[in-house]
Amino acid sequence: MWKTPSVILKWKLKSDIRMLRGFLSKLKASRPIQEQAVPPEGTPQAMTENVSGAEDAAEVVAEDGGPVETGRRADNFRKIMRREAAGLDQFQTVPVRQLYKWWLSFQPNMPARQDFDIARFWKLAPSVYIIEVLDKDRFLYRLNGEQVVQIVGTSMRGHEITPDDPLVENRLFLQYLQKLVKSRVCWRCSGKADVFGKGYLAFETVDCPIADENGAITHVIGVIALINEEKSPTPTPPASS
Repeated sequence: MWKTPSVILKWKLKSDIRMLRGFLSKLKASRPIQEQAVPPEGTPQAMTENVSGAEDAAEVVAEDGGPVETGRRADNFRKIMRREAAGLDQFQTVPVRQLYKWWLSFQPNMPARQDFDIARFWKLAPSVYIIEVLDKDRFLYRLNGEQVVQIVGTSMRGHEITPDDPLVENRLFLQYLQKLVKSRVCWRCSGKADVFGKGYLAFETVDCPIADENGAITHVIGVIALINEEKSPTPTPPASS
């Protein structure tokens, strides 16, 4: 029997939710992970320190007072700006704002693994990715939803990100994750991606650190969204009397 698009979409959502639930149920057995030092901030060159060949594949230049990654890449991204998240008003899309608000609700503490219940965020399942901190130089991409794969251009599930990663963009991503773990706050990414053959589309992400019972950062939970497709509605101003 032919399935309508809405039925197919519901089936995919349920599949993503089952996958997330299965993974999250195993996180409690994770061991505590030590935090790590990262290169000092101050210049864009700090982003490429000890990254062999970075200038050949993913040049990092200064823009608006912070670093921006451009250049040849194997994924769909064409420009990425990475900044520390400083408030809800920095985000434009519903999925990203929803996850960031959830993380902020635990302040001044930090959410633990078991606090993230995908049943509360079933609409976010296709846009969610989960990265595990293995040690100071190794991160494991545990999970990425269908929407994540479409925007990035490839599935990173099961990929270990290390200083020896053959792709320079992954080595830059490693340094970003190290900085996030060190800061113990949420970070955000924005930029352009060549998605669905539609040209360069604007995207944004939020990346939220998750701690264990001892306060060690063990995972990063993030959400990615295309700004043109998931933009939050602009509030309607009150009618003048």
